[in-house]
Amino acid sequence: MTVRTAQTGILHEDLDVVTHALRRVAGRLGALVDHDIALEGFRAERALQRPVGRGSVHVSFRQRYLLDAATHGCLLLPLAAAQSLAGHFLMLPADEVAARRERPDLDPLAKDALIDLSGFAARALQQWLLEDFGVTADVRTGGCQGVREAVRPAFPYEEGSPLLVGRATARFGATPPFEWILALPELPGVFEPELVS
Repeated sequence: MTVRTAQTGILHEDLDVVTHALRRVAGRLGALVDHDIALEGFRAERALQRPVGRGSVHVSFRQRYLLDAATHGCLLLPLAAAQSLAGHFLMLPADEVAARRERPDLDPLAKDALIDLSGFAARALQQWLLEDFGVTADVRTGGCQGVREAVRPAFPYEEGSPLLVGRATARFGATPPFEWILALPELPGVFEPELVS
């Protein structure tokens, strides 16, 4: 599906939108954890409900987008991958990072690291909106949330509102491949429910 960007009149495919957004976040977080985060298998869909993570507990990096009004979205990743990101961000030895991946919960250091990384992800999305679309938005983290398997992440959301959901397989370091899920709310000039042919 395509949307026409209000500022430029350029048509953007949904897949292009989510691909560029996810790559921007991966580049920023990869630099912070000193590991390239490779993404492949990009997919995009328009949804009328929040996405769920399957196969394990997930961590949701929540975002608040403020343009004319506030809207919300999230970046969802498995807990084991979040543990790896936090461990590398804290510059822990590889064996400790591997041990943390097996933990079913986050210790205070990991929680603080993930809150910091969530803020950097939000700023990467803010920069992406400005550079790709000319959209000036205040994008801030809404913090992190643990989400049980197959449970929808919690963020301010009116059921049935349109979301653009992007998915990609991510790989970095010794961490097994995992799925990243990005839920983008309606953003004027970026993702709008009205379709064009």
